[in-house]
Amino acid sequence: MQNNPYLSGNYAPVKDELEMRNLKIIGEIPKDLTGIYMRNDPNPAFTPISYTYPLDFVFHFANAYENDNEIIIDYVRHETGDFFVKDIDEREMFPMLYRTIININSGTIKHTQLDDRVVEFPRIKEDYDTLSHQFIYTTTRTTDMAASQGFNAIIKYDVKNKSSQIHEFGQHAQVGEPVFALGSTQQSEDGGYLMLFVYDAISEQSEFVILDAKNFGDLPLARIKMPRRVPSGFHGSWMPGEWVW
Repeated sequence: MQNNPYLSGNYAPVKDELEMRNLKIIGEIPKDLTGIYMRNDPNPAFTPISYTYPLDFVFHFANAYENDNEIIIDYVRHETGDFFVKDIDEREMFPMLYRTIININSGTIKHTQLDDRVVEFPRIKEDYDTLSHQFIYTTTRTTDMAASQGFNAIIKYDVKNKSSQIHEFGQHAQVGEPVFALGSTQQSEDGGYLMLFVYDAISEQSEFVILDAKNFGDLPLARIKMPRRVPSGFHGSWMPGEWVW
């Protein structure tokens, strides 16, 4: 790392952290400027750890956080990344939920498979990004569907109690990524709603479905009929507040 030009000179990390107020200002800050400026740059608190990971491929991470001297990472692990160059059925790749724990002090790494079901698109309540989380939501399939048909169900994992629930939409359904939307009066980690598009291959129509994240197994709170088929996509986001179009 000593030869890395982006970690030397003025790019070199600093070792202390300062909280300063009433700094000297030359000129005048505009009166209508209110906010916070945040900058991302490399400033590692410890020497980077180099390690060799088992042969596989990762598209999507659920979350990562620190716990004392450990970094916990939850993600979906594929058996191979050869599908970029070969025509491989996803069922041969077996994407499954995994947890990796990196011990910063010892440099050791532990990999644990959390489930043996095929899953993808892991999401959490985004307030818990980089914080210890309890729940992960993923897509899955409960029928012998081809990879091109996608998924027909979603799973709610409780990683602290090592349990899970499944919400199935039927063998002819194709579901998208479940996106968490925070309820204005609900503060618990699963206090809110899951939103996703569900396509019915028989009727060739789509619905926008809203589930109660806490009462995951209940019938949907709402099923909004779309005027036509909504093409399958990958990711979505929920932006709270009132928006004027």
